[in-house]
Amino acid sequence: VDTGPSYVGVPVVVAPAETRDVTFSTEKVGILRAHEEVKINFSLPGNLSAFLVAENTLVEKGQAVARLDATPLQSKLREAELQLAELKRNVKRMQRFYRKQMATQVEYDKIVTIYKQAREQVKTLRETLKKVVLYAPRNGLLTKRLVEPGNFVPPGVSVAVIVSLTPLETEFEFADTERRFVPRGKVIELTSESLPGKTFQGKVSEDIPEVDVLSQLTKVEVEITNTDGILKPGMMVKAAIVTNRQRRVVTVPIDTLVYDGNDLSIFVYSRETSEAVRRKVVLGKFFQRRVIVEKGIEPGEPVIVSGQGFVRNGTTVRLVDKVVDKTAGE
Repeated sequence: VDTGPSYVGVPVVVAPAETRDVTFSTEKVGILRAHEEVKINFSLPGNLSAFLVAENTLVEKGQAVARLDATPLQSKLREAELQLAELKRNVKRMQRFYRKQMATQVEYDKIVTIYKQAREQVKTLRETLKKVVLYAPRNGLLTKRLVEPGNFVPPGVSVAVIVSLTPLETEFEFADTERRFVPRGKVIELTSESLPGKTFQGKVSEDIPEVDVLSQLTKVEVEITNTDGILKPGMMVKAAIVTNRQRRVVTVPIDTLVYDGNDLSIFVYSRETSEAVRRKVVLGKFFQRRVIVEKGIEPGEPVIVSGQGFVRNGTTVRLVDKVVDKTAGE
């Protein structure tokens, strides 16, 4: 059996205690909503013929959105135009009669008045015909269609909803102890799983002092400029709110921690004696599978991160790259 020095001692893996600047944050989730929305409607009654844009489609101010069935108005306009043409011929004929004193002033004025009334009717029908098409009153996102094509739509009844895309708003909930981290005007970074790899900035616009009776949380409103319109109402966004920053603190992997029934401790590798030395420690906050050691470990000290379950204070150890668990599979 080889009893050389490289095989003496319990095999362990060590790593140096690292000095790091650590930032702690709390993650909040919110749903984006529009700052403004407008419900659009026709000003005249009619059957809805078609929507010209789909739901969740970007629209520009002045873009055609929906159309009423224009057939009844078109029929009335054709009849009125034919009547106007006939009256125009009658006016010209009456004018010739009047010049030849074959018609009185009263008769001439009467036909002219009827002609003018018919002309106004044609003008009104032409203007009304323009109203069978509904146009977007602003830039935005058409989020909902409220009426199905083929249904009768009275004047003033909303047929669709258009929301603004800039700015957008959301709300985050905070415990009373967290509110000091989000004062009004604070700029926070947002992300969305719908747009991986992208970050957005929002600004705290208002804090709502009322506390929810059940959750005991208060709400904070955040406004997002969204100039490029890439974010949409209804998207979920996350914000990581920084709650604490600690500079140049000693940290170790959480795998180093050993619980002896009373206290948490860490085994340090002694280079002088090749032994495991138990250290009682005072711990700070945990983060990303590491923990801050406030007392008991110095920066750079080699701490045992694997194999510590097989040693006690003063146990001779040897350094390896990996500890093989011989009990696995038994």
